[in-house]
Amino acid sequence: MEMATYPRLLIYGASGTGKTHFIGTCPKPYVFDFDNGAETLMGMGIPFLSDLYEPLATGTWERFNSKLQEFEAGKVQGVRTIAVDSLTAFCDMAEARVLKLNNHDVFHKTLEDWGHELSLVEQVMYRLNQCSKFYHVVVTAHEQLKEDAVRGETFVVPIVSGKTMPFSLPKWFTEVYRLYTDRTKEKKPDYRMLTC
Repeated sequence: MEMATYPRLLIYGASGTGKTHFIGTCPKPYVFDFDNGAETLMGMGIPFLSDLYEPLATGTWERFNSKLQEFEAGKVQGVRTIAVDSLTAFCDMAEARVLKLNNHDVFHKTLEDWGHELSLVEQVMYRLNQCSKFYHVVVTAHEQLKEDAVRGETFVVPIVSGKTMPFSLPKWFTEVYRLYTDRTKEKKPDYRMLTC
């Protein structure tokens, strides 16, 4: 039986835990580099769309949107995995785009701006889900500690826009993994992946 969609993975963790390196282990990846981390993949022959880490640069959204449309149509040959590195930095671009369209700055951000930003991020998540008809999807994010005042618990969640999105983000993915590093007895880094 053939799968209706390919896996959609969310990989999150602190800087240096191997998120970008993980992308390099995926089948024939194409990277949307919002984090300026593509040098980790240099020499591996992995194609990527760079300069997306300058959210205010002219044409940043347009270049990303145009390439994503190609993936949505299943038109990109020689690629089996779409990677967004990172969703945290993508949210910065979404914020910059909304503020520019609404002629606001970060110091005068309104509730309407917040709503548009969250809507834009959710639209891209939906579009990536559509892409999973043709390609694997891997999205990375940085992590933060969030407290649930009602439960009195602290959680490690992805850094993304909004108060509730860090908790609702997993609904867009088939798998969610948290990466972290530990130290061996010899004080060398020991890379780990939490699957639950």
